[in-house]
Amino acid sequence: MLSMLTCLSMGCSSSSDRMADSQLDRSVEVEDANELSWDNQIALVRQGVATSIRMLQRPVTSQQLGQLKGISGLREIVLDQGVVRDENILGNFFGFQLEHLRLRNSSLTDASGIFLAQHQLDLRILNVPSAYWTIESIREISRLPKLTHLRLGGPGVDDQCVEAIAQSGSLRSLHLIGPRLTEAALGHLGQMESLQSFYLDDCELPSSAWEKLFLANPALHVHIDQAHHDRDPSKHQH
Repeated sequence: MLSMLTCLSMGCSSSSDRMADSQLDRSVEVEDANELSWDNQIALVRQGVATSIRMLQRPVTSQQLGQLKGISGLREIVLDQGVVRDENILGNFFGFQLEHLRLRNSSLTDASGIFLAQHQLDLRILNVPSAYWTIESIREISRLPKLTHLRLGGPGVDDQCVEAIAQSGSLRSLHLIGPRLTEAALGHLGQMESLQSFYLDDCELPSSAWEKLFLANPALHVHIDQAHHDRDPSKHQH
């Protein structure tokens, strides 16, 4: 199981990218000096001692990613440095049941999104801010039965994608970065009974759209460009 799942009531005053990530998948982060090497972490997972691989300071190579192929017992992969490509996922990301995947700097395409949706059905937290996914993969990702926290970026995310995301019955937290949205997107989100938290960066929408969203979901926790919306009912709590 994951070391810690997301807490929706955590503080969130910083505008840095790492603080934005912490709202989505906060867990204990290891300092560089204490971070175990890739080989040591792989060994611990293979021995059944650990279920997580976390590389926060150092990038991994395609050769190292190849060691993930068929490994059992792996539940969490957090890679904050380096680039993971579609071929790395399609060739190696199967044989385990991930609950948490964070790839900070990986420009993945729909091929990897569809693959993850088909092979990682236990995903609860998915954080891929640099992926270039469109409706083709986002529709499949939104059908993951246990997905509760999703962070996506890029102009490939449009109203149609948000409409697909809104079909999820499990999603509690959504963070979109630089999408191409109109007022219609917030209308779709207003229909989500499960949604508790929505973050939106680098996408201007009219005040009327936000008013309609809060009318549909008065308790929704909302950040725009890392600042509380004036109507956010939780803005004085942290």
